Amino acid sequence: GVEGKEKKGLYGHTIGSEWGDYDNDGDLDIFSANLAHPRYIGFSDKSMLLENDGPPHYRFREKTKEAGIRYQETHSDPSFADYDNDGDLDLFITAIYPKGKSVLYRNDGHGRFEDITWLAGVRVSNSWGSAFADFDLDGDMDLVVGSYDGIRLFSNDGNKNHWLHVKVMGRSCNRDGIGSRVVVKSHALQQIREVQGGKGTGTQHSLTVEFGFGDYPGTVDLEIKNVCGRVFRRTGVALDQRITVIE
Repeated sequence: GVEGKEKKGLYGHTIGSEWGDYDNDGDLDIFSANLAHPRYIGFSDKSMLLENDGPPHYRFREKTKEAGIRYQETHSDPSFADYDNDGDLDLFITAIYPKGKSVLYRNDGHGRFEDITWLAGVRVSNSWGSAFADFDLDGDMDLVVGSYDGIRLFSNDGNKNHWLHVKVMGRSCNRDGIGSRVVVKSHALQQIREVQGGKGTGTQHSLTVEFGFGDYPGTVDLEIKNVCGRVFRRTGVALDQRITVIE
């Protein structure tokens, strides 16, 4: 072997990561899913929820334990989505190896996550990738998981909460709208989403971004900024519909 000396630092075996504004404060936070075997925990960091403090320095603070996200040895691919359309991002995490169990955390809107995996019926063993999309076009986010036993597609039964789905398309800048940031403002809430071209471990969410609004029935304002720097705005947009914005 090669002789060496250990030094203090940040270590990890990250498999997948996911950006999302889970606290709705206008900046992107990140969850990093790490393979963290107990015997190597001294130099293999556990999975981390890193909260972005925003301007002016945009420092990240570790919030995993405080947020109620438990340690698991074999976290793989995290996915943020507002599965219950209540206005904040929830978190699904896969886990590899036969004993690894996926988990769905519901965001309570106050910085805490609750494990509702069994109630939601989305427990999957030995799974790798995951992604959200409204595959049946009923206004809520469905879940697809890649596992050792094959592809699992979970249809979301939904609720009565209001929603809005936005498809961004481009003519000269980016045909699929990838990299665009969509900001939605309602009476008391601002939410941001970004159109992703992929994440984590070779997975990708729907290119249509989704927003939930709970029991708010009114209208919202949109602001879309594409990767070329152009900004597009719409005001007074009604909820419970899918719209396409062509840049």
